[in-house]
Amino acid sequence: MKFANILGVALAAIVAFALLAPVSRADEANQLTKLTFSEPVQIPGNRVLPSGAYVFRLLGNNAFFGNVVQIYNAKESHLYITTLTSSAYRSTVTDRTALTVSKSTRAHSPVALMKWFYPGKKFGETFIYSNRKLWQFREAGTENVLATPASFTS
Repeated sequence: MKFANILGVALAAIVAFALLAPVSRADEANQLTKLTFSEPVQIPGNRVLPSGAYVFRLLGNNAFFGNVVQIYNAKESHLYITTLTSSAYRSTVTDRTALTVSKSTRAHSPVALMKWFYPGKKFGETFIYSNRKLWQFREAGTENVLATPASFTS
């Protein structure tokens, strides 16, 4: 009888450990990224993030829901957007966050955030804009930017 109790406790401990193990890697699983922009940045939905610090989080990445990204303020107390994205691919992996931004389409207009790659990953997120906006961005061109890790605390 004692052997059965010990075995039951051991199995429960193994199951609990297996369920809690993914939580310890939550930042990589949700690709939490803290970024600080020195200039305003356009995001989908005709929104513009003022210069400042932000938190990017991958909410989901699966075949049924697609890719979902959330953008918060630095303290994660205000959600700016929850948006669908499509998969992006890059052939060269970097150890820093990489962004692709459109060049400004008009004088004094913000750049638009086009792609976001988490450090060490070949696949990232492409932000989805209207066809009209995409044509404007293509005409203006894009540039790749390697982000310096943000040093703010939430």
